[in-house]
Amino acid sequence: MGDPRRNEVFAQFILRNFPKAKSVLCVADGKGDLAAALARKGKRVRVVEEKPRFSGIAPRGLRYTKGRFTRSSEVPEDLIVGMHPDAATEAIIRAAKRHGKGFAVVPCCHMLENGGSACVASPGGWRNYLMGLWGGSLSTELRGMTGRNVVIWHR
Repeated sequence: MGDPRRNEVFAQFILRNFPKAKSVLCVADGKGDLAAALARKGKRVRVVEEKPRFSGIAPRGLRYTKGRFTRSSEVPEDLIVGMHPDAATEAIIRAAKRHGKGFAVVPCCHMLENGGSACVASPGGWRNYLMGLWGGSLSTELRGMTGRNVVIWHR
């Protein structure tokens, strides 16, 4: 299991680095923990999740949608984010580029958008591949979070 603080740490990063974003698309947020953290902080959040596992009462401003996110998905929100979104990692970056949106993603698994495995031998190689999709994305370590804690982002 990952660091229990990861969603709160990532939400704080998003708020600091994307202060003008009013609406956020949160991709592959299974239980909705990141989305809920952002909604509690006043953001309008839409979650796209293939296998939703959210339970309970959603905070105000949070919508949960079942579906698969791809690079062709429509994105009316200001910002696209993903915390360990597995195969949706590449799609987040490609969709952000296609729509001219900011994005922030904390990659985990070396999984390509089409479900294959990336031809990289290390987490650093995977990050380099992902940053190459944008052509100069920023990379920052999230302090206060253990495990896979490097965020790739662009405003």
